[in-house]
Amino acid sequence: MREQREQDKNSKKGKLRLKLILFGFLALIVAYFVGYYIFEYYRLGKYDIKLFEDWRSYTAFLMSKVPYVNKYVKYQPMKVLSVEDYYNEQLKIYLERLEKQSEELKSKAEELATLKKNIEEEQKKLEELRKEVEKEKAELEKEKAEWEDYKNRLKTLANWLASSNPAQIAPAISSDQVSVDLLVDSLRMLSDDVAAEILQALSNVNPQKAASVLSRLGTKEADQ
Repeated sequence: MREQREQDKNSKKGKLRLKLILFGFLALIVAYFVGYYIFEYYRLGKYDIKLFEDWRSYTAFLMSKVPYVNKYVKYQPMKVLSVEDYYNEQLKIYLERLEKQSEELKSKAEELATLKKNIEEEQKKLEELRKEVEKEKAELEKEKAEWEDYKNRLKTLANWLASSNPAQIAPAISSDQVSVDLLVDSLRMLSDDVAAEILQALSNVNPQKAASVLSRLGTKEADQ
C-alpha cells in the first residue's frame, strides 16, 4: 500500500514536471512568435507597411483559393520594395516636387518681371508728364512775368499820358517804338476826354497811326 502511494506520488510529480516542460515550451514558442511579430512590425514599418492593414487583400487571397469563387476574385500580391528601391522612389517623388516648385517659381518670376516692366513704363509716363507740367508751369511763369512787365509799362505810360500836354507828347507816341496795342491799352485807362485830346494831337502828327489806334479802340470796345 505504501509502495502504491509512492508510485502515485511519483506519477503526479512526473505529470506536473511534464506539464511544466510543455508550458515552458509553449511559452518559448509564444515568445518566439511575439518577438518575430515585433521584428516584422518594425521591419515593414521602414517601408510604410502596417500589419493588419491590408485585410481586403488577405480576404481576396483566401477567396482566390476557393474553387469556382476564384474566377470572380482578383488578387494581386503586395509589392514590397527594397531599401534601395524605396529611397529611389522617394527621391523621384522629391525631384518631381522640386520640379513643380521650380516651375511655380519660374511663373512667379515671369509675373514679377512683367509687373516690373509695367511699373517702369508707368514711371516713364509719369516722368514725361512731370516734365510737361514743369514746362507748362515755366511757360505760365514766363507769360505771367511778361504780363506783369507789360502791365507796369502800361501803367507808367498811362500816368505819363495823363500828366503830359497832348501836343507835346504827340511826336513821341507817334514813333514806331510805341506800339499801337500799347497805346490803345494805355488810352483805355484814361478818361474819355483826355484820350480824345491825345488822339487829336496824334492825328496832327501821324494821322495813319491815329486812325489805327481809333480803329483798334473801337474793336476792343466791341469785344467787351
